Amino acid sequence: GGGGGGVESRCIGCCRPLCYAESDAFIGCPAGRYSIWISTIWKNESVCQRCPTNSWSPVHSTSVSNCTCSPGYTGPHGDDCSVCPQGTYKGERGEGACTPCEAGTYSNRSARANGTCEACPSNTSYSPSGSSSSNACQDGGGG
Repeated sequence: GGGGGGVESRCIGCCRPLCYAESDAFIGCPAGRYSIWISTIWKNESVCQRCPTNSWSPVHSTSVSNCTCSPGYTGPHGDDCSVCPQGTYKGERGEGACTPCEAGTYSNRSARANGTCEACPSNTSYSPSGSSSSNACQDGGGG
């Protein structure tokens, strides 16, 4: 098996970015999907499976393990991803852990994807690491 060289047929008006231009063979799924059938199915995007919940894959992914958790979510590659809880964030894709908000900051939102939490209000300056509410912010805290 394999290889399948020498195909001369021209693809006219049928190829999308997911086809070999010279043979119209299906070569991959769009981002966020995967297929184990690459180059064995012709002109068939329906073989593409969605990545598990809250995960994403690059174009032409050939395995569910190419699906990685979106920012703000965590879990193993190819599995459903859990939301980062309040008081944490995760700014990049992958299976890394959610990071607790630094002392002096808080996050009352889950699935926070950017790498910063909200600063405590100006009349307070301290909150413990991982705070999920501005109510955790207090005066002082250095002593």
